[in-house]
Amino acid sequence: MRSHDRSIVKSKTKTDVSQKTEERFESIFAASPCAITITDLKGTIIDCNKAALEMYESTSKQNLIGESAFAFKSKKDRKRAKENMTKALKQGTLRNIEYTLLTEKGTQFPAELSASVVRDSSGKPMAFVAMIEDITERKKAEKTLRESQQKFERLFMRNPEAAFYADAKWHIIDIKSTFYSTFWIYERRSQR
Repeated sequence: MRSHDRSIVKSKTKTDVSQKTEERFESIFAASPCAITITDLKGTIIDCNKAALEMYESTSKQNLIGESAFAFKSKKDRKRAKENMTKALKQGTLRNIEYTLLTEKGTQFPAELSASVVRDSSGKPMAFVAMIEDITERKKAEKTLRESQQKFERLFMRNPEAAFYADAKWHIIDIKSTFYSTFWIYERRSQR
């Protein structure tokens, strides 16, 4: 086989591999349950998946593509988001940053964003890819848990009786001061 022919075969093989890789990426992008947006280096949305459309309550990609990603962040988070974009450009990635985002209609919701810089074959930054998760349910669960803990602590501290509480393995977590005084009195009486 001549070197020219080998070169053509290698080139075709690289093209086939590249095409399969791109198809695989497109399949993952489309099927991901996580909202994914791709923006240029200025923050303009250039692509998004179906999960992103659902999260932003948008009916069409065309409603998001061309818009600034900052337009979907609450006003209080926009400056921080721009600062984080600069950090991501320098560091290559950002992970688990919480923002208040906006749907297309302006409804606010809490979200967690992780982003990475996409580089071209020479290593030059060309875009950002962000994975975004609506954390509304997690925030509700955290609030419920906090309220439950506060209620338990208030009941525990207001209880006039000697008390302690322990975990499932009977490791003591907290003891009220009345427990000590009651135990001391009990211990003194038992010595008589």
